[in-house]
Amino acid sequence: MRTFGIFCTCLWTAFLAGCVSVLPEEPEPSKKIVLTPQLSKKIVGNNISSALIVDKPFMLESLDSTRVKIILQDKSGVALSEFIAGVEWCDRLPALLQEVLITLYEKTGKFTAVGQAEEQFYAAHRLHLTITHFEVVKEADSSMKVVIGFSAKLINSQRRIVVAQKNFFQKFAVKEEGLQAIMKAFERATSVTFSEMIQWTFEKAKIEKM
Repeated sequence: MRTFGIFCTCLWTAFLAGCVSVLPEEPEPSKKIVLTPQLSKKIVGNNISSALIVDKPFMLESLDSTRVKIILQDKSGVALSEFIAGVEWCDRLPALLQEVLITLYEKTGKFTAVGQAEEQFYAAHRLHLTITHFEVVKEADSSMKVVIGFSAKLINSQRRIVVAQKNFFQKFAVKEEGLQAIMKAFERATSVTFSEMIQWTFEKAKIEKM
């Protein structure tokens, strides 16, 4: 009986060891990416005494995520949409870009106040954005580029009319290998695009105030 008990104990220990060995390993947490573009040029013109609301951007469902989108193209021109493994934005892309854009507007000091609709202050104008592109494109020859695009509408808050509309689009080559080079391309493209957008918004809002 003692021998049988020792045998059962050993068998149970081996069974537990086997169970532990087949459990899936904990996946490594994704790296969080913070986007910190800067103004690529000075915003010119005198300040205007009005506020601006930057609405949270609309976008395609495939972009409304924390994941970084990549489009793979083959020699026949067929494109496959994927996500870069192991990395993600620090927030969902619409919220991230809204916060970045508000910060850049505030840095210019051109408006009396800039913020989100949730802050509940009156603003003469609202900026409505649709994000059409915000992805990495890998060509058939393995070269890569960052592509970003926005459709912007400046809206008069009181009259609820579109004051002006413009599309913004940028492509920047990823000149080196690795994630850091991709992020640098995203920041350069976003810096140029948002600087152009801010100058455009300021000029259109100022003309309407005259």
